[in-house]
Amino acid sequence: MKTPQQSSTFDKFLGVHSNSQIARIFFPLFLVLLFVLLTVFTFFLKTDHDKYLAVRMKEETKSLDLMRFSMLRDLEILASDLRIVAGSEYVKAFINNYSPENLQEVGYRFSTFLTDRKIYDQLRIINIQGFEEIRVDRKGDDAIISSGTALQDKKDRYYFKETIALPQGQIYLSPLDLNIEYGEIEHPLKPMLRIATPLFNTQNNCTGIIILNYKAERMLDWYTLAHPADSSTRFFLLNKDGYWLKANDPNIEWGFMLGKKNNFSNFHPEVWNTIKTSGSQGTVKNDGVYLFQKIIPRNEILA
Repeated sequence: MKTPQQSSTFDKFLGVHSNSQIARIFFPLFLVLLFVLLTVFTFFLKTDHDKYLAVRMKEETKSLDLMRFSMLRDLEILASDLRIVAGSEYVKAFINNYSPENLQEVGYRFSTFLTDRKIYDQLRIINIQGFEEIRVDRKGDDAIISSGTALQDKKDRYYFKETIALPQGQIYLSPLDLNIEYGEIEHPLKPMLRIATPLFNTQNNCTGIIILNYKAERMLDWYTLAHPADSSTRFFLLNKDGYWLKANDPNIEWGFMLGKKNNFSNFHPEVWNTIKTSGSQGTVKNDGVYLFQKIIPRNEILA
């Protein structure tokens, strides 16, 4: 899909930053995220169908444009939410003065935030050693504050390592994958995006990170509703390695996490090679007509 920014059903949130602000926020994330959206429609490529082909390609390109715009706009909203929470007075008070009172206040504020913002699954502060200090989870309509043995060591998780290494003010966006708790993939499967930023005290010392877990099934469900399949059209959402994140057949999704070798490149090597070596969008004619677009937030938002 297309366009430099992302949207979903939560446009009402506090507004979107200007392009200059977005560029500053997203610079460290862009290399992490690469989606390829494909529209595949199969029909006989005969001269009689040239007009139909041109009309159909125009329609499907508009569909891809809309999805791309929506996804990028959603990312802006996630970044805006994170910056607001990370810059709040109660978070600043906590990282500058660790006390039971400040810990309780942050827990209360995080609970209120998750109750109001139903698009998130979890909000945490992880300390410099990689251990969760504050963790609030959404459970149904409730926000639950974890404590004691429920708090986990996350020092070996990729998102902690990536975020803790960032300079002050920069934001990390994880790949879209499945949620893992206590070392195991959570079931039912829970698609997740994590957006995080390092925390610095008034002495400019890093004290840890703050991280939001976004329930990405909302994005994927919207994608499905916006693009119902018919007999001649299939829509795929692929990651940068060609694995299906969304497909008509759920059994081929998330192969890179579930130990499956289901990969678009295995089924359509020539098409995938063309996609990888092409620009941001294009058309490939093989066993059908493939329209594709790549979503690279860095390029879109810095443009």
